[in-house]
Amino acid sequence: MVDPPHKPAPAGPAIIHCFDDFGPVERAPWREAEMAEPRLELVRTLLKRAQLEHHIVLHPGDSSVEIRKFREQLRGKVEAWPGESREHLGGVGFALVDGNHSVQGVLQDFWAIEPVLNTGGYVVLHDTFPEQCGDHRGPRHLIDQIKSVAQGMYEVCELYTAPLNYGIGLLRRVG
Repeated sequence: MVDPPHKPAPAGPAIIHCFDDFGPVERAPWREAEMAEPRLELVRTLLKRAQLEHHIVLHPGDSSVEIRKFREQLRGKVEAWPGESREHLGGVGFALVDGNHSVQGVLQDFWAIEPVLNTGGYVVLHDTFPEQCGDHRGPRHLIDQIKSVAQGMYEVCELYTAPLNYGIGLLRRVG
C-alpha cells in the first residue's frame, strides 16, 4: 500500500498576537519619558499608520489570563485534506515575555504559553540580570529553573546586551 502524497499546510499571512495591559508607562531611573494615558489607542494608530494592523492582533489585559483564554485559537487547526483538520499544526513559534517581571508574573506567562509552544519554538525573556535591571527576579528565576528542573526540554542561551546589560534569555523547546 502506498501512502498518498502529503499536502502542504496552506500558507497564510503572518500574525502576531500581542498580549499586554497597554497601561500607562511610568518614569523610571532608566527611562525619563512617561506616558500617563493608556497606550492601546496609540498602538492601534501606529499600527494602522505603518499598515501592519492586519498582521497584529492586540489582546488587552493581564497577559497570562488572556493567553489562557485564547489558547485554543493559538493552537490552531490546519486543513490536512478536504474536510479534515488536524490539531497541533498551528501553535506558537515565538513568544516574548517582558511584562510582569516578578517570579510569579513570569511563571504565569510561561505556564500560559508553554502548552501551545511548538517543539523548536522560542521563548525570549527580557531583563535576566536582576542586579542590572531594577531587581526584577522573575526572568532569572525561570532560566535557573529550566536549567535545573526541565533539563532536556529546553536549550538555554543567555545574551548580554549593551550598553546596559539587562540581559536576554533565549529558550528553545526541544522536547
